Amino acid sequence: MQAWRVHAPGEPRHVLQLDEVEVPEPGPGQALVEVEAAGINFADVLLCRGGYQERPPHPFTPGLEVAGRVLALGPRDRAGVPQLEVGERVVAATALPAGGFAQRALVPVAQAHPIPDELPADVAAATHVTYQTAWFALHRLTDVAPDDTVVVHGAAGGLGTACVRLAVTAGARVIATAHGDAKTARARALGADIALDTAALATTDGDGPDALVEALRDAVGPDGARIVLDPVGGELFEASTRCVAFEGTIVVLGAASGTYAPARTNHLLVKNYAVSGLHWGAYRARRPDLCRQAQAEIVELWRTGGLVDDISRRGPLADLPALLDDLIDRRIVGKAVLEPRR
Repeated sequence: MQAWRVHAPGEPRHVLQLDEVEVPEPGPGQALVEVEAAGINFADVLLCRGGYQERPPHPFTPGLEVAGRVLALGPRDRAGVPQLEVGERVVAATALPAGGFAQRALVPVAQAHPIPDELPADVAAATHVTYQTAWFALHRLTDVAPDDTVVVHGAAGGLGTACVRLAVTAGARVIATAHGDAKTARARALGADIALDTAALATTDGDGPDALVEALRDAVGPDGARIVLDPVGGELFEASTRCVAFEGTIVVLGAASGTYAPARTNHLLVKNYAVSGLHWGAYRARRPDLCRQAQAEIVELWRTGGLVDDISRRGPLADLPALLDDLIDRRIVGKAVLEPRR
């Protein structure tokens, strides 16, 4: 079969190779899935660079989320794990190093979720990691409530889209930030009450607050934002600390900017707010029961129209390097999906 593999760390366009490899055999607690669709995430860029939380041995196939049919099952490894059947449609996290950017992938049975036949594979794959991450941020770490003010950075990206939609469906007031007119328009279309263009809000020199901070403060109001969801990092994290509410929470979801900002503990002390990190993979490994709950709620959201189709780019297996380049260069709004059977 064909699979994209990373043989050494570096930029995706330089280190990805489309190799002919043996079909992997599912081990204990694993399933072999024919990949109908694989979601593309910024985490895949970090995997190629060697900067992700998980660092599989080289060579490996990236791709963290897939949807498709079960082709084979390995031996059952433990009791209490819901079992799959050959031929069943699932959406799942992958078992690196045999990731999703291939014609077939391995997935842990405990982390695979059956999906209804009417749910398209591309939608299932595109929303798995992002919507589950957003669900944990809003319903596990912060317990979002109606009328909460929620700030979402990077609101037009795949994860940002999920955060906006779940916050809106929870009844929150959503303040979005995004880069450029097209992306702020997208954030408003998703339901954000206010969308701020970070490209237009240039930082000023001196000791005063920059334009973005002033705009955020005006948008959230005098009480601040109870929840700030930040997959971007860098300067936006600092801006978040200046608009978060008393007893509010900033949830760090990543660093798409390339910079993990330091948290000033003296500022946390004085302003009485919390900073929480969220690595979805830790829930996947430690609390698969919560992942199943999240997935059930996400499917129900899709049934009722609350989950939007945010796929802006689809491509065959050969298009992966170009799609990752476009993701790095901010040319993708929403989500990109790889379809190996095209």
